[in-house]
Amino acid sequence: MTLKLRNPKKLTFVWAGLTIEGFADESFVEISREADAFTDSVGATGDVTREQTNDDRATVTLRLTDTHPDNGALTAVHAADKLEGGGAGVAPLYIKDELGHDLHTAKECWIARGPDPKYSKTSGTNEWKFRCAHLVSISGGS
Repeated sequence: MTLKLRNPKKLTFVWAGLTIEGFADESFVEISREADAFTDSVGATGDVTREQTNDDRATVTLRLTDTHPDNGALTAVHAADKLEGGGAGVAPLYIKDELGHDLHTAKECWIARGPDPKYSKTSGTNEWKFRCAHLVSISGGS
């Protein structure tokens, strides 16, 4: 049995040329596919047909500490995208576990939703929702 190591400092998250840091203490990156890779249907006689969906869309949830300056950089790109239109906020995404074999990339990714403002006595978490048109993932483990 081999000992495995996980280190958040060894996760690279790059979007729109920005290397994002300041990950929250909880689950700080989550990737959720929009659809299954394959669906199936059955005919009246029980014949099963498998259909490839070709839907590689995904949502990437990024959680940062609310005090980290990378929130400001993300806010600036997101605001420009909303104001200018024309895809100003559509950019490549690159997520790599430098200690393992996981890699997630997309040529077209944008911020779908920024964090909801909240204020409290202690620091908290900002949640950013990214949408990817065609996410390519390699999940190879650590």
